[in-house]
Amino acid sequence: MSDGGERSTGSKVSRKADSSRFPCRHDPPSLVNASESFRERNPHLYATKAGKTTYRAESLQRRGVMNKTETEYALILDAMKGFGQILRWEFEGITLRWADMRYTPDFVVFNSPMFACDSSGQTAVIGGTYLIKLIEIKGAHIWSRDVVRFKGARAYWPEFAFEMWQKTKAGWKQKF
Repeated sequence: MSDGGERSTGSKVSRKADSSRFPCRHDPPSLVNASESFRERNPHLYATKAGKTTYRAESLQRRGVMNKTETEYALILDAMKGFGQILRWEFEGITLRWADMRYTPDFVVFNSPMFACDSSGQTAVIGGTYLIKLIEIKGAHIWSRDVVRFKGARAYWPEFAFEMWQKTKAGWKQKF
């Protein structure tokens, strides 16, 4: 009788290869724990420029980490919060899913509703403003796939206000 991890072939018993013990020979080695010989054979992976590592993977977008343009826009949102124009904001605070697509806006902004009291003392929200605004921030170049995903989310989720801002040499410009 054989166990889930063993196969019986006549009188011999062979074990299946455990992937944690036998890593694939094509798996990339860890760059942090790489040997000196590996570093010497692959200097392009460890190139430094002014004391900074320029490894390709470091330039890729990471979840939860703002780039320079997003950081600059976060300062604008902080100022708006200080003036009471918004309640708060979150970076990558929500992911919208529809069909087989996903969209994570750069900022989720919770607007301060404008309240007014009528003659009977009842408080009501005035204006047709959205309470939740989803903002996408772009640098000098905007990829067409980003615009398609943004417009698709905007069409599928009319409950939210969507904005796309681009940072240009002339300053901030609202695209959509």
